[in-house]
Amino acid sequence: MDNASQQYALQEITSHFWYMGAYVQDDYKVTHKLTVNLGLRYDIPWTRAEKNNIFSDFDPNLPNPAAGGILGALIFAGNGPGHCNCTRFSNTRFNLFQPRVGFAYALNNSTVVRGGVGIFEGSAGDVLENGSRVFSDGFNAAPNFSTTNNGITPAFYLTGSTYGFPTFSKPPFLDPSLDNGNNINYIQPADGTPPRVYFWNMDLQHKLPGNLLLDVGYVGNYANHISSNLQNLDQLNPTYLSLGNVLLQTLTPALSTQYNVPAPWTCTASSAPDCVPFTGTVGQALRPYPQYNYINQPMQTSGWSHYNALQIKLQRQFSAGISLFVSYTYASLLTTGESQHQYLDGNGGSQNSFDYSKELSPSTSEPPQILNITYVYQLPFGKGKKFGPHSGAGNAILGGWRVSAIQRYQSGTPFNVDDPESPDVLINYELRASIVPGVPIKNQWRGKFVPGNTPGVSDQYLNPLAFSQPAPFTFGNAPRTLSVRGFAWYNEDVSLAKEFKFAERFDFTFQANAFNVFNRTLWGGLDTGSPGTNSDFGYMNAQANSARVLQLSGSLKF
Repeated sequence: MDNASQQYALQEITSHFWYMGAYVQDDYKVTHKLTVNLGLRYDIPWTRAEKNNIFSDFDPNLPNPAAGGILGALIFAGNGPGHCNCTRFSNTRFNLFQPRVGFAYALNNSTVVRGGVGIFEGSAGDVLENGSRVFSDGFNAAPNFSTTNNGITPAFYLTGSTYGFPTFSKPPFLDPSLDNGNNINYIQPADGTPPRVYFWNMDLQHKLPGNLLLDVGYVGNYANHISSNLQNLDQLNPTYLSLGNVLLQTLTPALSTQYNVPAPWTCTASSAPDCVPFTGTVGQALRPYPQYNYINQPMQTSGWSHYNALQIKLQRQFSAGISLFVSYTYASLLTTGESQHQYLDGNGGSQNSFDYSKELSPSTSEPPQILNITYVYQLPFGKGKKFGPHSGAGNAILGGWRVSAIQRYQSGTPFNVDDPESPDVLINYELRASIVPGVPIKNQWRGKFVPGNTPGVSDQYLNPLAFSQPAPFTFGNAPRTLSVRGFAWYNEDVSLAKEFKFAERFDFTFQANAFNVFNRTLWGGLDTGSPGTNSDFGYMNAQANSARVLQLSGSLKF
């Protein structure tokens, strides 16, 4: 055998967590016009543990023996030397009280004012209920054996007196320096704090003629501890950017003296036997934890958001063969992240974890305006309807028809522009371009938009001249998401149904549905990477809507 490898891991089958919640609520009728709603909820979301303690984590305060004892090393669940004397690495919160207060006041027989405030706990971080996320560095191995001379001497034999996959050291490897020189995962104590939303609303409901109900309301909330990638524990402090290209040079005694950059650690006679002398760049030496390439924090709940919305609804309950529901929302959602594990542009993390001022920006998932129209109309022909025929073949043909539709119209969502061409000495999650003052970001085109990425033929949605690459060792000034948005989205779904009755025992309904009945097209796939060097930048070359779908169905009831 010339080459063979094996993935060997201790099984993680007993990852578990507990959750408990309790609430009390009451509605109190103060007067015949005023009703007050009171409630209190209490939650305890225990964070995740592993029954056999097959669980490891980064500890920022633990000395690292192979890095001269500087802080930052791997620690293991359980009890004893090298262990944390614990079963969990994130803290369980026991103070999650969530009061709620609401009221309804009848101004008169046709008008009611409603309002309320409340606190709600969400689910994210280390209390998100979507499977095991136990970190297991030190509890797995990936041995690989290869020929050293292009197959003249094999790695091992499959048959003979000595054959089979060679023996190798099997985990667990309870070595605090195991991840040195590589990436390491970190669940911090605060990752056990679930998102908390402070919610408030006020609306006015008024009955209009024609069985119409009008509802006009304001809804707002503020959320903190939401999923994000803001924190970057091992990012280089921007104060060192003035060193420029020196940051990319290998640290030598001469550079150490010239720029006053000492080696992060040295190995002396008193050092631990496995101490490894530091080798790396000046930039690496200046990072908070130079023994690692990257500290990954997928469970962090460091983000926050603000939401404000005007919501208008007009509703007509089904009567005289007609029902109607119209809703309009004008909203603003500013957030520092999108959703947990959505490692896309919208949630790519902070550019500068020492300054979050550019991170709060419009959400990529919340259009500012949405109009929904839903209605059902039974045609007024046939038996029991306003117009005939009321019996016979005429009723069988013209009676029992129903038309319904759902129409949705919404504005576009924003996007951001990355600049991955810059040297990432900061160990960033993402790097952003700079915006050129006075240059329009969005292009104008004549006539119908032409998608694709062919210059001179396709329309370029974004103007590359509006962006510039930041100077070396500086940050781009673009926010997390831009002020311009993609195309608006229009869609109509229509249904036509006919009901047949046979001998009063059988009902047969035929239905024809048309989704995206007008076959509206929404262009997407906007390329927003590297405006200075990417020839596809600013072009849209994908279709973001669903095709028109026609569907016929029938149902028999008896």
